[in-house]
Amino acid sequence: MGGGGLPGAEALWDAMLAKGQQVFAVATDDTHDVKRAGVREAASPGRGWIMVRARQLTQEAILDALRRGEFYASTGVELSDIQATPRSLTVSIKPQSFARYTVQFIGRGGQVLKVATSSPAQYDFTGDEGYVRAKVIDSMGWMAWTQASRIQASGVRIQ
Repeated sequence: MGGGGLPGAEALWDAMLAKGQQVFAVATDDTHDVKRAGVREAASPGRGWIMVRARQLTQEAILDALRRGEFYASTGVELSDIQATPRSLTVSIKPQSFARYTVQFIGRGGQVLKVATSSPAQYDFTGDEGYVRAKVIDSMGWMAWTQASRIQASGVRIQ
């Protein structure tokens, strides 16, 4: 999250994306506190991961999807679909009965372009965003991040 005058991981990611760099969103657990299972503040296993959209459940298909950026990062929010077209980015959430969701569509420099509370949530590109990514936050504080869609004059290119 950053702090003490230092930027957080998302701010660093946005800075790299704004410079045109191809950087994928990932989430990992920082497992070094295995003795306090179930304590939210503990750095315990299973707290961050990626979900891959692969054609098959094989090593080759999964690695191919990773190379193409066909995955999203999560700390607990599950997405049922992500669709990037030349005109829009649409995010569908796999809902949990106990949670409510906020979707932020974020563009160049970390600017929040749109906030939605429905699923599917859609952002229509205007053409001057540079890139658009989605951040989904549930009412428990868990999150998911889509890969950024690079906006070009001729349409969108998944980055």
